[in-house]
Amino acid sequence: MRFLKKIKEFVHVVYTTKQYEAVIIYNDEKISIKNSENIFSISPFKYGFYFDKFNLDFKKNQEIQLQYYSNEVLISSNIITYLSRNKQLYIFEIKETNLSTLNSFKFWFYYYYNYCKNLGKMETTFSVQKTIASIYATPRKVYICSFTSLNGNHILFPIDLVIENKNQDTFFYSIRKSNSAVKEIIKKKKATIIYSQFNNRKNILELGKYHSITFPKLSKLNFKTTESKVFKHPIPDFLEHYVEIENIEEIDLEDQTLFMGRVLFKKLPPKNYKELANIYFLFKNN
Repeated sequence: MRFLKKIKEFVHVVYTTKQYEAVIIYNDEKISIKNSENIFSISPFKYGFYFDKFNLDFKKNQEIQLQYYSNEVLISSNIITYLSRNKQLYIFEIKETNLSTLNSFKFWFYYYYNYCKNLGKMETTFSVQKTIASIYATPRKVYICSFTSLNGNHILFPIDLVIENKNQDTFFYSIRKSNSAVKEIIKKKKATIIYSQFNNRKNILELGKYHSITFPKLSKLNFKTTESKVFKHPIPDFLEHYVEIENIEEIDLEDQTLFMGRVLFKKLPPKNYKELANIYFLFKNN
């Protein structure tokens, strides 16, 4: 049973959306929200998508369906409840999740094992794990948030609760309030979001520990850094593509803060750039 020890909740993959689709059912029609949706909070589950093609007129607490497809096959269906709207960003709460793969013995075996392995963690109840699996049934792109506090302390940490709207030069990114950087980012109203690269995933993922512990001096890291053009925030020397963001609003999502930002400077990756992404382990080969 050694192979069981290798099971992890998330698998790290090269980001792609070619085979995936995300849709909502609105007035009995399927509307694609691909590449413009993400979860913003786990406790409770807050979800959002950006849509500017035409006005969507939701009523308070209205329930709609959110569906994910892989190779045109439905892999998960969710009931989401409308909460609020901020311009073209619509925010919902996830109420119910159904995974089409639940009838698979393999799914149940791996899923139940992972559930037991995570007992005692904050996010672990059967329904919560099922919702996490649903939202991460498609790859979620990993970025690095870079920031320098008012007293000159630098910090770098990975984030994946992000919606990027390249057409409007806007970014939406959510950070857990337990991260000490949140209050500082609110004060300074700016951050640099760095595009990750799959080949450098080890160094990127190691930065995850700084969500909850003090970030060391840059000289103590196992890599060197350069500076962003406008804010002079640290950029790992193995990455070169990033956007510098001026935050224009913050939304309180209980355990998370959702930042809405306007891009001031951007150095975007090329089309063939292999970005790092997370996907729930059961859906890696979908």
